[in-house]
Amino acid sequence: MAIALACLTSCSAVQEARGVVASADSLWEEGVRYDDSATIVKAAATLRHIRFVFPTDYAHANYYYGCILRDRAHHAQAMQAYLRVVHSRTQDHACKGNAYSNMASICRLANERDLACEIYLKSADEFLAAESEFLLAEDTVAYYHALNNIVVDLMEVHNCIQSIALTDKPQERCTQEDLVDAIHLLRQQLHQVSDILLLWLVIVVFATIGVVLIALIVKRKRQHQVIKQQLERAQKENIVLSNLHKQNAQRKEIALNEIQSYCNSLNNSQNLKEELSWNNYDALCDIINRRMYGLAEKLKVLGSLNEREIRLCILVLIGNLRDKEMADILCYSNKSIRSIKRIVAKKLGTTSRNLRAEILDIAVY
Repeated sequence: MAIALACLTSCSAVQEARGVVASADSLWEEGVRYDDSATIVKAAATLRHIRFVFPTDYAHANYYYGCILRDRAHHAQAMQAYLRVVHSRTQDHACKGNAYSNMASICRLANERDLACEIYLKSADEFLAAESEFLLAEDTVAYYHALNNIVVDLMEVHNCIQSIALTDKPQERCTQEDLVDAIHLLRQQLHQVSDILLLWLVIVVFATIGVVLIALIVKRKRQHQVIKQQLERAQKENIVLSNLHKQNAQRKEIALNEIQSYCNSLNNSQNLKEELSWNNYDALCDIINRRMYGLAEKLKVLGSLNEREIRLCILVLIGNLRDKEMADILCYSNKSIRSIKRIVAKKLGTTSRNLRAEILDIAVY
């Protein structure tokens, strides 16, 4: 690997590319820009493959290429070249600072002032990090030119007015203290803007929380009111139902006593047929409906019983009548009476044994 790297770095193309970069550096120190775009592009492309071996040469080649593109108003390609500079592994902070400064100038041309401010701060950080390099090269035109650009541009971006004499002429120096003052003023203004935005954000957040809490409280209060109304309504309904149940129970008890008393009187009657108008079915039903709370009509509607079955139900309800006595009254045989009982019990959903109780329930229903 080492042998291959040595062979690669010693080849004529690499040596030629590094020579081009060295020439451009010499011109830059004299205040003259390198303007042979084809040569510098070729050198940058050659050094790209070994940019980890010669990171500074690679960064300088891309920087000079970016400056040429910027002078020709090819701002998008220039930004790409400057990005390759700032992303390189070079320790030449001055080169990175100049690249950041030129990127910020391009952002200003696009009216991206906030982005330009952030990039200018990165440029200033790179120049401040290169203080030891600047001490060795403080007479170079490049350093003062870039320093003046940063201070002047920062002041123009935020309309800052300071009592320091600055000029864009590279022959007149702008001290490092001027740069620090301008950066401090810019960061102070950015912090003020950030504080205002943060304050508004806090106000909006707390206002939103307050509105949400108020909405939740109102919603909870309405829910409590609805629940309270529902409970009150349910209590009133329960009271009404309880009263209805009591009234219904009292009514049933009264009706049951009246029907039982009437059945007992019929059971003790000497002539049951005449008293009930047994031979006239309509008259019989009329008497039963009046004295037993519409029993004949209920049996006809609820149980779908016919005349013969209704007559049998009346005799069953009177009680104390054996099948033979019922057969004599209805003029049927004992077997027919038992058959009719089973049919009636089936229609009413009960058994022959519980037939009287079911008929009595229907009477007081």
